[in-house]
Amino acid sequence: MEKHKVTYLLRITPELLEIIRGQVPAELDFHYPSDWSPESLHRMLADSEFVVASSLNGAAIAAAPRLRLIQLSGIGSEKVDIQAARAAGITVASTPEGNVVPVAEHVMALTLAVYRRLIDCHLSMRRGEWQMMGFRHLCHELAGRKVGIVGLGRIGKAVAKRMVAFEAAVSYFDAIRLAPDEEAAQGVTFEPLPALLASSELLTLHVPLDNTTRRLLDRDRIFAMRPGSVLINTCRGEVVDEKALYEALASGHLSGAGLDVFENEPPNPNNPLFQLENVVLTPHCASGTRESHAEKATAAFANMLRFLRGEPLRNMIVAGTRT
Repeated sequence: MEKHKVTYLLRITPELLEIIRGQVPAELDFHYPSDWSPESLHRMLADSEFVVASSLNGAAIAAAPRLRLIQLSGIGSEKVDIQAARAAGITVASTPEGNVVPVAEHVMALTLAVYRRLIDCHLSMRRGEWQMMGFRHLCHELAGRKVGIVGLGRIGKAVAKRMVAFEAAVSYFDAIRLAPDEEAAQGVTFEPLPALLASSELLTLHVPLDNTTRRLLDRDRIFAMRPGSVLINTCRGEVVDEKALYEALASGHLSGAGLDVFENEPPNPNNPLFQLENVVLTPHCASGTRESHAEKATAAFANMLRFLRGEPLRNMIVAGTRT
């Protein structure tokens, strides 16, 4: 059986690597870097037909004359040189599989951590304190809260489902409004963005990063949010003006935030957001579970097999000419 070389360009732990290897079909020859220098990666790419990556620059693409398909691990394509791939005739596809459930669950985890001051309670207990009453005046219930969702795609809908299950009142804004029967089925109501910002007690962001969403929450919009509200961001850090967000949180205009993504990643350890007690932070790991990595790998490899069989690909971004 002829095997087709796949280079996997995501820095993962040995435990996750074993999960990925367990999903590789017999038709594919799986390779993972031991040396992450550009020179070594370019040598690996020289005879690769398929690549799994979340970022790939023009130099790497130019070093891969046999590359036929770039399979993104996730849905974000902003760190891949799409123009270079298109010019070289390379197909590009995304992998939304494996993202929806873990991100939606992470949104709920951040929400509850902020509302119930879980980090403060945990650290207090670790210090040997017993503050049975100490944090209650800072805690809130999610039930009955007005939740606003910006972006009602796959993940936004999954978040809405979970928020509704917690008995929150859910509204949304999206560039494409759902039909009335779909809104009813989701248990959500549509509001224009200004109205959603002004009315939501909790706002969660679920938009892709592009020229229309970069700094979607700029200073004006952040300070147009309902006083005392909470922001959850698990999409992309660049969607939010971090400096303005810090000002809003430090001043008390916003009462809290749960952040999984940042303008610069990894962020500077001196980022002022890290000093605020009303912020819960995680390292861009919302989509990362054992189950999600296995599901993403299965979906990515399945798309490669479709490519080899000449079948239509799922979630194609660029239709290449290399066959």
